[in-house]
Amino acid sequence: MADTLDLTLTDMAAGGDAVGFAELDRRPVFVPGGIPGERVRVQVMENRPRWRRARLLDVLAPSPDRIAPLCPHFAPASSQPHCTGCRWQHVAYERQLTLKRDILVDILARHAKLGPSLPRSQERAAALVDEVIALGDPEAEDEAAVLAFGYCTQMHFILDPAGRLALPDQHGAPLPIDACPLHHPQLAALFAAWDVDPETGSQLAQELTGVTLAVGGVESDSETNQDGQTVGALVLESARGEPPELTLDLPVNVFWRAGAGDETQVELLVGDWTHPVAVGGRILRAYPPVGARRLTWPHVLADEALYAIGVQMLELQPFEQAVDLWAGIGVGSLALAEQAATVLALDDDPLAAAALEANLAGVDNISPRPGPILEQLAALERVGHRAEAALLTPPQTVDWEAVCPALARLGVKRAVIITADPVGLARSLGSLAAQGFQVQTVQPVDIAPHQPTTALVVRFNRVEP
Repeated sequence: MADTLDLTLTDMAAGGDAVGFAELDRRPVFVPGGIPGERVRVQVMENRPRWRRARLLDVLAPSPDRIAPLCPHFAPASSQPHCTGCRWQHVAYERQLTLKRDILVDILARHAKLGPSLPRSQERAAALVDEVIALGDPEAEDEAAVLAFGYCTQMHFILDPAGRLALPDQHGAPLPIDACPLHHPQLAALFAAWDVDPETGSQLAQELTGVTLAVGGVESDSETNQDGQTVGALVLESARGEPPELTLDLPVNVFWRAGAGDETQVELLVGDWTHPVAVGGRILRAYPPVGARRLTWPHVLADEALYAIGVQMLELQPFEQAVDLWAGIGVGSLALAEQAATVLALDDDPLAAAALEANLAGVDNISPRPGPILEQLAALERVGHRAEAALLTPPQTVDWEAVCPALARLGVKRAVIITADPVGLARSLGSLAAQGFQVQTVQPVDIAPHQPTTALVVRFNRVEP
């Protein structure tokens, strides 16, 4: 029989598990479903030389922040199959925000090495990181209400053997669900409308490696397809082979994505390449989630909120010029254009280039510039273009030793980076600082309630050598 331990939980790991320390050997014990401050009884399920993972058996002294989860598939303490998409539905939302900030401070302290010792690095990280911003529910009468459910506009599914949409359980196996409370109403409607007969479903389960649904949050009757308007995209994913035969009555563009990496093929099967996305009172066009990086954020309010915060942090003057690097579908460029004299929108993704052309048409002070980022920056330098501010939404891998000097040669004095990769950001701070861009403040924004992740809006100032 596995070991049973009584623990006091003291921390929250970056992956969302609470952590306590065994009294005998002080090895950390990771406990899904726990909350720091609780006294718990656990059963050790995985025993490694440096750590253990355990299942929560009983909460001996519960946290005042422990609440009943909304979703019946959320059961991190259960040995039965359960969904692992949410990690913190058992934690009161205000406490979730505190835990997210604690995790972020720890990541920056450990990976950015902001001081000569870990305690000094933690002090510096804590001074840099602001309180986490929660996004409000625009439909609620209470102005303080948070959009903690019903926000998700994009989700990846796997198929169970019958071809039903499913989410991975704790072992990675398909877990069919009736509904997900995270789903935006449009996404929930598409999810509910997925209906395949057993024979077709069985064949799809063998042919497809996954299915992605994405919606744009544009209000209409199109969830029921009454007006014929497309509300989103359906991406059928396969490792190889031909597109499957499938009949679905859904108001979506349908794509087939096969292969991986440089060998990826994308084919439009039904509809158009773009669907409408609602952002800050505008209706923009978005492409399906089939590229190497996201062009929109999977939260109905995230695109508007993140770029509004980013532009505010740049403190632009009406006479200043700005550049928007990895501009996506142009949300940041449009926000910049309201504050700056001119904006150049750069992106090297072909889908982004097409979206920028559509979404920025008619805006006189924005110029889209598709093509490789470094080549575009070099071309701007050759013609003597100047810019005081830069907004960046970079991919995971960036050659900062090339990008930063190029920005400096344009005259950029202030920059904001928007990212959902705190470890990558922390590891890049040294390279950015070496090129003269010093971090000033880190603003976390919660675009994933009930999960340990946040989006970050980070302000830098360029310091002359």
